[in-house]
Amino acid sequence: MSWKTWTYGATAFLAVGLTIETVLPPGFALSSCQRSLADNSAPPNTTASNKSNKAISDAASALMVALKDPSESVRYSAAKALGSIGQDGQAKDAVPVLTIALKDPSESVRAIAALALTSIGEDAKAAVPALMTALKDPSELVRANAALALSFIGKDAKAAVPALMTVLKDPSESVRANAAEALTSIGEDAKAAVPALMVALKDPSESVRYTAAAALTSIGKDAKAAVPALMVALKDPSESVRANAAKALGLIGKDAKAAVPALMTVLKDSSESVRAIAALALGSIGKDAKAAVPALTIALKDPSGAVQSSAALALESLLKDPSGAVQSSAAAALEPFLKEPSESVPFSDPTASTSIGKDTIPALMTALKDPSESVRSDAALALGSLGPDAKAAIPALMTTALKDPSEWVQSSATTALGSIGQAAIPALMTALKDPSELVRSRAAVVLGRTIAPSSASVFTIEAVHIAEAIEKLFGRE
Repeated sequence: MSWKTWTYGATAFLAVGLTIETVLPPGFALSSCQRSLADNSAPPNTTASNKSNKAISDAASALMVALKDPSESVRYSAAKALGSIGQDGQAKDAVPVLTIALKDPSESVRAIAALALTSIGEDAKAAVPALMTALKDPSELVRANAALALSFIGKDAKAAVPALMTVLKDPSESVRANAAEALTSIGEDAKAAVPALMVALKDPSESVRYTAAAALTSIGKDAKAAVPALMVALKDPSESVRANAAKALGLIGKDAKAAVPALMTVLKDSSESVRAIAALALGSIGKDAKAAVPALTIALKDPSGAVQSSAALALESLLKDPSGAVQSSAAAALEPFLKEPSESVPFSDPTASTSIGKDTIPALMTALKDPSESVRSDAALALGSLGPDAKAAIPALMTTALKDPSEWVQSSATTALGSIGQAAIPALMTALKDPSELVRSRAAVVLGRTIAPSSASVFTIEAVHIAEAIEKLFGRE
């Protein structure tokens, strides 16, 4: 996973709608989060750390015993506490008892047990069979949390693909969306779900359509059967769905050549993010996209610098076609971009990049009010990528992004607040009362990780940087 980002003008950030995972470095929770609570000048206290680990281990053991308590409230609290330990090394020892708790007579205990497994993440892979059974639970909340847990387990949950395909027809929107999210996390091994995901692209819920398109993106080339359905999704009323559909077509690559005319039309989309992704997708399709050269040439004059850059990258890719047929028709228009790199995008060195810094916070806060849903969402995520350094943006995330008319912007803001850390706890507590189920659900997950930073060694953030688009679509590492 690359840590590169691509600089765009004063904001040093521009979203183009691709989903990436930001994985914090090993030991981040202990070395950064916990140390920030102590004197920065103090040397590491190995003895205190060992005592802390012993205390956590002892507490986990006691909580595992408490999961068998005759009191429902005690069992519930025990499961919740084990979830707060999350990714800590000792937490995975609780997987067997949490798996048993998935069959507890209490709906609330079953639901919180599934949520605790979500916090444990990949180390909970032994619970996959029980989570598959929980997908049939009579409780909507249990089913939703079980699907969410499978999404956090990721590729090791591939055995659940058939069950998740079935759950894509669940009467609950949250369950369907979480099932699609789980298929997204499983990735290429979820290719058997392509037909079911094609149907999900027509779901009445925007969140389900969005996540279904994201799953097809994650599957990549093996999702080629979905090309016709993705072409239809390019006309979806939701900007986020259109963006993911274009991205999926780009990652399918040459087998998406039937979508070239549709992608050419999308170069005129009202959303600059969608236009930029469409241009990159055409470049990824390659020589079979030569009919798009005139449209890409026009896109070089798009009012958005991101679209201009994406169009230039696509044309550059097409110029490398050995047939030479594309080169003569595009070279003249592309020449200024290759000879005189813009100040925003370093074309002279495609692998060069600069990281987002604290100086970009004011511009990103302004972008939270952008007319584009994708730009607002991704500005929030960019603020989250700065971690604790973005604490000055907490008021803007609370008053602007959390009250955005788009649930996806609200959810991105919640994710960003969780990444900022302890200073954002009051805002996350406020988000738990949000009218949006999606926001409340996301707030609950990130709040648990924020309260127990030792559980946050791996944290997934949906962020969208153009450098990642270049890497995925053109193979530049």
